[in-house]
Amino acid sequence: EKVTVQSWARPYKGQAPEALWNHINNHLLDSHDEPYAPYCAIVQSSGMGKSRCIDEFSKTHFVIPINLRKPRAPGFPAADKALYDLFAPDSAKSYSSPLLFELMRAFLCALFEEVEKVIAKHASNPEDLPSWFRQYMTEGQTFGSQGQKRKSLYEAVANRTETVSYASSVPQTSPKREKFSDDSGPSDPLIDAVKKLLEHFKPHTPDNSSHPRVILAFDEAHTLTRNVEESENLDGHGSFSPFSNLRGSLRFLRGSPIFSVFLSTTGKITQFSGPKHLDPSVRVQTGKYSLVPAFTTLGWDQFARPLPVIVKRDGVLCADIGFDYQSTAPESSETGVPVGFMSFVKQKLTARAADDGELPPVAKFAVLAQRLPLEFMSKVYSEAEREQVENHLRVCVSIDKSFVSMVTTNSSEPIVSEAACGLMRSADFKAPAALLRVMGGFSIDKGNRGELIALLLLILARDEAVRTPVGLEQLKGQGFFGVIPFLKALFVSPEDPSSDFEDKDIPLKDAFKDTFMHFNHFVKRGEQEGLDFPCLLGFLARNAAVMCANGQKGIDGAVPMVSMSKDGIIIVRTKTAVFLLQVKNAKKYSATPQEKLFASMDLEMFGFKDLEVPIIRVVFALAGRPALHVMQQPGKRGKFTSYDIWASGMSGQVFRACKDDEATWKSLVDLSYGWKSIYTEKESPNRELQMQTTPMVAKDPEFWEWIGEDWKRLSN
Repeated sequence: EKVTVQSWARPYKGQAPEALWNHINNHLLDSHDEPYAPYCAIVQSSGMGKSRCIDEFSKTHFVIPINLRKPRAPGFPAADKALYDLFAPDSAKSYSSPLLFELMRAFLCALFEEVEKVIAKHASNPEDLPSWFRQYMTEGQTFGSQGQKRKSLYEAVANRTETVSYASSVPQTSPKREKFSDDSGPSDPLIDAVKKLLEHFKPHTPDNSSHPRVILAFDEAHTLTRNVEESENLDGHGSFSPFSNLRGSLRFLRGSPIFSVFLSTTGKITQFSGPKHLDPSVRVQTGKYSLVPAFTTLGWDQFARPLPVIVKRDGVLCADIGFDYQSTAPESSETGVPVGFMSFVKQKLTARAADDGELPPVAKFAVLAQRLPLEFMSKVYSEAEREQVENHLRVCVSIDKSFVSMVTTNSSEPIVSEAACGLMRSADFKAPAALLRVMGGFSIDKGNRGELIALLLLILARDEAVRTPVGLEQLKGQGFFGVIPFLKALFVSPEDPSSDFEDKDIPLKDAFKDTFMHFNHFVKRGEQEGLDFPCLLGFLARNAAVMCANGQKGIDGAVPMVSMSKDGIIIVRTKTAVFLLQVKNAKKYSATPQEKLFASMDLEMFGFKDLEVPIIRVVFALAGRPALHVMQQPGKRGKFTSYDIWASGMSGQVFRACKDDEATWKSLVDLSYGWKSIYTEKESPNRELQMQTTPMVAKDPEFWEWIGEDWKRLSN
């Protein structure tokens, strides 16, 4: 609780509030696409900063914050109990549909009236109303309770709502008022309350007269969506939930400078806005009006610190390339991350407590997706994809205006990937069986040649190798592991000491004895170009390895390898090695190595023309007969040496991970037989924030904002 409250006291970072303002205005002022009602949903995974964005937004825009969380449920900001009690399912059920419609109108009327009274009594400067009101509403708040001023305000709103009777003052059908600014027709208490509130605001300048002046922000808004009584048409009084009726009242305020946003960390992400053919309003179904698209661009990496580098005579010393979490809690010896924090992350990822038994398939999908690039195939989002966003930390990159198409991803986050590693080590988590279930039961891109299978083999080898202590104290708890322990965990070492692993020149184990890797998940790139030294350096810094873009020539993945000295990890362009892989699942690639495949894995085409250290190239011939060969090859014109490994067959004779469950791995092979369009935002900073959700996928600077200027200069 203390950590959560303190985190809100830290300075806000990011441009999400500005992006939200752009989103609202662009759609409200679109003369060709008039919205049905002035509201939108904020759709994003848990922990992405929806509530914090609104709080920061309220410093410069007048926001009336309403939190409808259950009063006893933990969370920050705390619940507004008086309003929750007003709209809770048990309370709403006491109203018939017509009375529920009147209740929502009365609530808005009471809200505007009571807020106006607070401003009239306490505020003195109309130019500073947003920040003043934010201070008023947050004064005295704690993790478990709102401050007394806010409590008193909403108690007054709740009491006033229950006493206002629209039955005697408002016709049973809505007034024929097309626009808020239209003064024709009978007087209405709601309109009068809005106008009186707006008198406190400084008049607009002509060029922004249509911009919203008051924003209603409903947090934990799923409380409003509980069904009361079904109805087929939301345009009438027989609507079936508080939100349905509230939406009708908000529609009545079209043309006024009032806008609403709805946030929720639970429930269905389509509960406030959905495909028009499923919308209960006939006018939305026919296209006469549209819904304002959901806002998703909250950004990523706002709190990522530029990684410090220390220039040494022979290169750059990475003094802080691994995890850096300061805590008095017990830490993992492998990652340095506090154990208690990691348990919290595991619960958020799986949406269940640690002692709830074996994970269900959807949770296992979430775990694997933090290690492997699992991409949903269908442009029309599925229930499974939606559930991953709602409950399992999957990030929503974009939702189209029709609310039919959604692009999601598991954005690169090393801490969450490390939590997934811990979950995969549990006795009841069988990784190959889990991937088999994912590939067979979810609509995902399986790849063309079994790439996900090879990546899982590498992930499991990494999880074993990272347990082997590294030599330097400086690297303790930073996630580094040796290349040789990694290879031993990946492949079954031949028993014959004169075998291919002991080359006639320099044995592989000697060539890489002081070489290390640093990854706990794979990130798939969207473009083929730019896989150069600075790019691989970024992956190394982020504890990630590369899955190449579709159609990448010669290779399917890459893992940077760095050397260790007495000072620590030294990064030098000419001494940064690479582990390259190519995957084949056709049976024509079998036990006999094919030189042409290794020749196609040419580092020179990525700019590595002066490499002074050996590299490793591996071909995974997944459908071949079991065989394992290691060959030492000089590079073109003697530029560098390559240790080439041909690994054929999903067999326990070849891969250590296959020893206990060879049949499942073979089933994976049997089952294994699109890019920048996902960034739909056009304006700045919305587009940049959207691109930041997919770090390192291309060379555009937006994908590398997190890394800092010192690292960027290394590419020069």
